[in-house]
Amino acid sequence: MKNVWILLIALLFAGCSSGSDQTETAAESETSTEIELSEQETDTESDSENESGEEEEVLSPEREVSGEIGGSQILIEYSAPSVRERIIWDDLVPYGEIWVSGAHMATSVEFEDDMLVNGEPVPAGKYAFFTIPGEENWMVIINEHWDQHQAGDYDEELDVARFDVEPMANDHTEQLIYSVVSEEDDSGFIELAWEEIKIRVPVSVAD
Repeated sequence: MKNVWILLIALLFAGCSSGSDQTETAAESETSTEIELSEQETDTESDSENESGEEEEVLSPEREVSGEIGGSQILIEYSAPSVRERIIWDDLVPYGEIWVSGAHMATSVEFEDDMLVNGEPVPAGKYAFFTIPGEENWMVIINEHWDQHQAGDYDEELDVARFDVEPMANDHTEQLIYSVVSEEDDSGFIELAWEEIKIRVPVSVAD
């Protein structure tokens, strides 16, 4: 009888040990699967981050140009849109409406000294450079409120100068560009060129 009890105890112990091994094996299998899934998820997130981390092309990059007229520094800051096969005048840029003369923020022009802009006195300082394009004439506006997005906050009472210039035909210019052009007699021009149009704004040193 004693031998029978010993045999039963041995069989019972062997069964428990086998069950424990099977449980541990299953747990290890689940853990391994979780680790593999976790690694796959990390790779997917990494790919997504790489895709979203790529720099997108800036369609209207910020630009600045500077130059001297009559020994006085002029700095122009603007965003430069491109034509990109679009109709620009009287379409993307309507005639008869105030325009920031670029994209996004208002174009700004900063004069180091007191200047004459198309013969009108403009004190030294920084200004918005607005235009109202038209088929025959463009109105150019120098306005005190230079730090604004688009022209939604334009206030005519802050105009320092406004005058008309005649647009000129120009070679195709894909991306809008400004230039400061100096002449020999302490005078010069601020030029804006885009698509096949160019305007020139006379500038000279104030007496």
